[in-house]
Amino acid sequence: MGESARSILVLHDGDRVGRGVVELLERAAVPVRTPGRDAATDELPMLAFGCRAIVAVGDRFAADAAVLGAAQMPGVRALVVVVRGDVELTALRRSGVPYTVLRLAPLVEEIGAALRTSLERGRLILDACDDRSITWVSAADAAECAVRAIDDEESCGGVMRVAAPERLRVSELARRVGAALGREPKVATWPRWALTAMRALGRPSFQLPSELCVEVPGDEVSSLHPGAWRGVEESARALRSGDGAEPGRYDRHATMEM
Repeated sequence: MGESARSILVLHDGDRVGRGVVELLERAAVPVRTPGRDAATDELPMLAFGCRAIVAVGDRFAADAAVLGAAQMPGVRALVVVVRGDVELTALRRSGVPYTVLRLAPLVEEIGAALRTSLERGRLILDACDDRSITWVSAADAAECAVRAIDDEESCGGVMRVAAPERLRVSELARRVGAALGREPKVATWPRWALTAMRALGRPSFQLPSELCVEVPGDEVSSLHPGAWRGVEESARALRSGDGAEPGRYDRHATMEM
């Protein structure tokens, strides 16, 4: 059996990026091992036995002693950890394992989920200060980069930022997500004096959750992606089938109804 055909151990919590990694590997006829969520941590070293790499999708894996132990099994040549937040990497750096950390920009699917309720009402009002340019990435593109990182020698030992090259303002993202959902919402920015009066009536403007408002300088973005990046519309169409972010995760961020 060739090196490329040896198994990859994929750890994830059922999120879109983790499922995308598994799908890409299986499509390439690479054997995949995916333990269930209830698998005991002490089983990971044995699951890693015979694997050539581990892909761990989720912030909690970055400092997981069981994952680091599994990555030290004979034959494991790479550990790719995909994170969303600013996680502590000291244990990983001291472990001696050949690692690559991919730090993702906010998923466009989750941005779309945050916008969806407002878009379905037909109108979204923003404070001009909240209509900022933000960075994003599709879950499918994040999975592509994770798979590419397995055999990328240059990224080994580094932390790579993963984001689509396109930067968009929140208002333009809203229009494109609305188009993907088959709607033509009215998206507008209002001056602060007008919004103050509306807030007094209990009708606040829309504000994207702070964890989704990220701007990454272009020179910090990884070039791991092997092909063309997916657009907002293609990624947001998943929301039609309910395959976006966790249901209700961002529903508390209301918009103004006019």
